[in-house]
Amino acid sequence: MSVRDRAGPSTGRRAWAAVFAVVLAVGLSLSPPVAATATAATGRLLISSAATYSVDVDAGVVHVVDAVVLQNDKPSDAEFLYFWRELSWSVQPGATGIAVQDGDGSLAVTPRARDGYIEAEFRLRRDLLFGRSIDLTISWDLPGGAPRSDSSTRVGQAFASFDLWAWGDPGSSSVTATLPGGFEVQTYGSIVETASAPSGVTVSASAIDDPADFWVAVTATRDRSLAVEELQPSRDVTLLVKGWPEDELWLTTVTTTLDRGLSELQELIGLPWPVTGQLVVTEVYSPLLEGYAGIYFTAEDRIEISEDLDDLVIVHELSHAWFNDGLFTDRWIDEGLADTYAAITLEALGEDRQLPEVPLAGDEGRLDLVQWGPPERITDETTARETYAYNAAWFVANGLYEEVGAAGMRAIFRAAHDDRIAYRGAGPAEQVPAPDGWRRYLDLLEELGGSTAAERLFREYVVTPDGARELDARMAVREAYAGLVEEGDGWRPPYYVRSELSAWRFPAARTRITEAGDLLALRDRIDEAATALGLEPDDSLESAYESAADNLVVAEAVATAELDALDELTAADAATGAAPDLVATVGLIGETPRSGYEAAAAAFEAGDLEAAEASARSAVALVTDAPRVGRERLLAAVAIVIGIFMLLGLVVALRRRRRSGVRPAAAAAAASAAASGTEPYATLAANSPAPAPDADRAGDPDGGTADGEGSSASP
Repeated sequence: MSVRDRAGPSTGRRAWAAVFAVVLAVGLSLSPPVAATATAATGRLLISSAATYSVDVDAGVVHVVDAVVLQNDKPSDAEFLYFWRELSWSVQPGATGIAVQDGDGSLAVTPRARDGYIEAEFRLRRDLLFGRSIDLTISWDLPGGAPRSDSSTRVGQAFASFDLWAWGDPGSSSVTATLPGGFEVQTYGSIVETASAPSGVTVSASAIDDPADFWVAVTATRDRSLAVEELQPSRDVTLLVKGWPEDELWLTTVTTTLDRGLSELQELIGLPWPVTGQLVVTEVYSPLLEGYAGIYFTAEDRIEISEDLDDLVIVHELSHAWFNDGLFTDRWIDEGLADTYAAITLEALGEDRQLPEVPLAGDEGRLDLVQWGPPERITDETTARETYAYNAAWFVANGLYEEVGAAGMRAIFRAAHDDRIAYRGAGPAEQVPAPDGWRRYLDLLEELGGSTAAERLFREYVVTPDGARELDARMAVREAYAGLVEEGDGWRPPYYVRSELSAWRFPAARTRITEAGDLLALRDRIDEAATALGLEPDDSLESAYESAADNLVVAEAVATAELDALDELTAADAATGAAPDLVATVGLIGETPRSGYEAAAAAFEAGDLEAAEASARSAVALVTDAPRVGRERLLAAVAIVIGIFMLLGLVVALRRRRRSGVRPAAAAAAASAAASGTEPYATLAANSPAPAPDADRAGDPDGGTADGEGSSASP
């Protein structure tokens, strides 16, 4: 069971009462016998006691009746006659109605207040002589004290508390206490037996070995008899306040304070109401809290608040619904926050702001707050330590609240509640498995709250010397981390780095910070090369860097690929940007190498590095191959021109040859005909004009006309 508590004032109500034996018996000497010899007395008064305590809740008292048997065991001698007459009985402080009766009736009693008890003096009706005994009934009432009174006795319908004392000789003493049905009884102190039945509860001890040292505190609760108030400050919140029916002031005060304070407290903290179902707040007898004013039982979502009314305690315990080891595991953190937020809440409700005292080096009980252990009963040995620790924790928490502010503290609480890392990256904050102790609290204060005072306060009031050395190592690594953040110029460190810092694994964190710095150096080379080309890389490298969780392998691969692509682009830019010579120009006819570079540049900015490299290489290859292609094209052109000229020459020659071959053939034919004396047959072509009939032509044997015109004639 986890306990959350606050130190209350020391009541001293459960101090062990001193038990006093019957000591004031007076032996009187009567007339001594004649000739008797004086001897030392060896006997004593034997006492048997059977005390019964009866709880009367209707009357508000505990009735005590002690059946006592006294026997004179001091023998007389020859000189003196010994007897008992005047006696006294010790009873609890605050007892009333003390009475002593023997077999004949009541005896006169004179009560006298002593330190821690009442001495009831009475006189026997007759002398108690040696060997004789007397039965007495000694009775008194223990009235229940009012709430917040100094009395250790409470008797009410829902709660009873009283002490059991014992009297008599060792082995001749018994105690029995009876309570009405329905009470649940707890006892503290000497060993007793408890038996429960529908009719009631019995607490008993018999044959007590040492009645003078016997002490039992009995407390009994009967929940069904508690006065109950139900509160619903909001839809999701239900508080059940249970108080003693006889203490209306407590019930009213606690109910009002909780009702007014809860919404203000929840708004200040900024977290949803953490309790499922009802939160039960119960009034408790102050000594039962063992020096504390209130206790929050985390596992049960139950609060016990003492009858001593203190508004700060009431709100303090309510705040433990949030401030418990589910949020921060260190007790000093939760207690300091509980006091701080209780004081701020009450101030918002119109009360004066309560503040802690400044802890001093010489304060009694001083300790490093990380050494403040779980709650234990406050005793003389622990009071100084608990008092110092509560105040110092409050002082630290209050100082941090004043610096960080309500909004900053809300962000811290949200991160702690959700187990989110303090060192934030580019994306949503990752969850971390480490418990939320003082180390993580410090990280959250500085990273989310922006605190500059937290480390100083931790060094002065919280950590041990070993913890201070941890803070030294942390400071050095955080400086390197700050340098990495600055070097990133907007690129947030990856979880690969932040996780080690969050876990306070500083050597590993430093190594990873160096690795990340090397990656950023690659980024700078990329930016420089890209800027020279007028390009802007896409966010692939930034994304790979910022999302690195286990290593930087992917980011390094992206950076290497981008550098390789930029090398190709630089070469392509140089190649396609230079003016080509004549031959290369011829080789580039129909080609636009610059468009290949531009395509490569566009692919690079889009993050398609493979396409960028392919286009860049193609552009370079095109320019590189242009001279060869140009030469081939020029040679081909020359060959074509030569071929054309040769073809033209051949055509001309052929045409000339054709013309010169027609005329020699006709002359040869005519000569052949003349030599043979015959004329060739001729056929009149259709539509040829007939010779004029009246033409007077003389035949020429040589076939010529007189005027030398050639003509052909037919018979």
